[in-house]
Amino acid sequence: HSKTVHYRTRVEEAKDIIWAFQLGHPKSFVSYSGGKDSGALLHLVRKGLGLDLPAVIVMDDLDFPGHETYVTRTALSLGARLTTMWCPISYQEFLLRHPELDPSEDPFKSNELRMNDFSMMMDAYATANGYTGNYCGMRASESNRRTRNLLAHGSSYERKSGVFSCNPLSWWQGIDVFAYLFEHGIEIPSVYRCLGLNADPTTLRNNGWIPESLSSFGRMHWLRTYYPSLYRRLCTLMPRAQRQA
Repeated sequence: HSKTVHYRTRVEEAKDIIWAFQLGHPKSFVSYSGGKDSGALLHLVRKGLGLDLPAVIVMDDLDFPGHETYVTRTALSLGARLTTMWCPISYQEFLLRHPELDPSEDPFKSNELRMNDFSMMMDAYATANGYTGNYCGMRASESNRRTRNLLAHGSSYERKSGVFSCNPLSWWQGIDVFAYLFEHGIEIPSVYRCLGLNADPTTLRNNGWIPESLSSFGRMHWLRTYYPSLYRRLCTLMPRAQRQA
């Protein structure tokens, strides 16, 4: 796939988007989640274009085991200065207080937790440290909401916080991301290697081990198979999970 015109066009378009954004926002950083998309983006910014931009990550108590070690190692391999922020709210404690929540839905849509989500913490960091923009690995194909957002605002836009967001990989497909990672020898998180049970690596998410709405696509069974200790913990946090695996 990395030899196709389609792929090469996507990469060059992403570079053009970055250059254009950088002209208006020279003090920017990369919002890094440790997933496949932001990993490709961090490499594209630092190695593909040679921009010495830092990376910022938000971590919480639902990250997969070994996640912090992986993101630290990856940032170091790319020569990126990595700032790690920890979510001030324990998601596990929240779930323990709400055993009625359904694991087949997104349990974190409450106002209490939305105030501490990834985007808001990134915006607060940018404002506090004088950054006017950040780069995100958001892709339209990941959800209908993201597609609507990108169609409405384009790849670069101003957020309500006043911070400008740039999404160079907006119209990449999952196969484009993996092609980029393999072409450049970038280590991928172990989550994407758990491909039994007919799992599609382009739909697996590395943003926390709570299955959320993906349980309807077998994510609950996937978690029980590849991360049994996390599945047992999930059943403690959300008793209804045992009926959906």
